[in-house]
Amino acid sequence: MNRQFFFATVVALATFGIATADEFVARITKVGKGGITFAQMQGKVKSDPLTLPVAAGVKVNWLRYDEDAKRNVAGEPIPGGLGNEMFTKIRPAGLIAQVITDEGKSRILEIRLSPFHKKAGK
Repeated sequence: MNRQFFFATVVALATFGIATADEFVARITKVGKGGITFAQMQGKVKSDPLTLPVAAGVKVNWLRYDEDAKRNVAGEPIPGGLGNEMFTKIRPAGLIAQVITDEGKSRILEIRLSPFHKKAGK
């Protein structure tokens, strides 16, 4: 009985942890010491600007579409991470990225930058 309870608890916690992490498309407008300022995108509608701090060890990669999994995944790491010139000199239009936050949407854990910026030479 204890074994069944243990496994049920592990499954419940794993499901809750997966279900509460947030993943969305955003237009990044500023990267600073206080965090990253962005507007969340839903089609052509964007939210009010929001600033979230960045987790230690944040992953900064190019976005890649995995044909087999039929979803977006992390591609190659961006050299220099958030210190890359793309993030220090953001164009007025901003940067389109997939942003992944922690469970409480209190910190940014990962940024996957659109390959459009790679092709544009930025």
